[in-house]
Amino acid sequence: PQTFQKLVPLSHRYLVERELEGIQHPDIVSHLSLMSLFIGLKTSEDGKKCGGIDLASSLSSQNYWLFPSWDHSANWQEYGNNSDSNSNDNDYPPSPQPAVFISFPSSKDPTYNTRHPNRPVAVVIAPSKFTEVQKHQHERVKHRGSNYTALKESYKAALLQTFIQEFPHLEDAIDFVDLGTAVTNDYYLGTYRGAVYGLGHTPHRFRQTWLRPETPVKGLYLTGQDVMSAGIVGALMGGVRCTISLDKSRLVTVGYLLV
Repeated sequence: PQTFQKLVPLSHRYLVERELEGIQHPDIVSHLSLMSLFIGLKTSEDGKKCGGIDLASSLSSQNYWLFPSWDHSANWQEYGNNSDSNSNDNDYPPSPQPAVFISFPSSKDPTYNTRHPNRPVAVVIAPSKFTEVQKHQHERVKHRGSNYTALKESYKAALLQTFIQEFPHLEDAIDFVDLGTAVTNDYYLGTYRGAVYGLGHTPHRFRQTWLRPETPVKGLYLTGQDVMSAGIVGALMGGVRCTISLDKSRLVTVGYLLV
């Protein structure tokens, strides 16, 4: 969406009218974003203790996925119902979250402690609907008003509670907490509607012939997850597909790699 809406000059917008209209279709535009809770942990001066806890044994390099139940369809249905009911009353976030991701990025990077000694971090990521913060998208960053701040605080408290429930031994080590919403994603990451996973994943989206690397603008090709599917692998294969569109002979090379 950002390519057609921002990068294509106004003088050439008429060439992508179909695309500009298409990305607004309710079955294509993304309704789901992610919010991120950033947690800073305090350590001793030698960096080996975190609130009295040994870092080596407490901060894992693995990822954690939390779900309220194994019935994922029911989890997402409840989340959707709660989000819709609270869309005009942002006093608290929908609960429970259908999925929560927790990780310790500092434990994954062997150079992190050298670059940022004694400052381990954690991140908690959960779904977020853009409609819940949409009215704040054009307000100045850091000055979005009391309603937005109250909404952020409610999300922050809910996700922080989830983190502490999973890692109660780290509660006293928490030194910093901040939360980014869907509009935060747009401001800092340049996303559209806070959609870090791109366009909506619906049957209608995958039937669109214009969602491909070639565009009506001469010399402009698309790549990444929106011309393929979501995620790292989707973005990677979107790049492969774009390469083949630029040079059909590359299809042979790809074929050799896949054999």
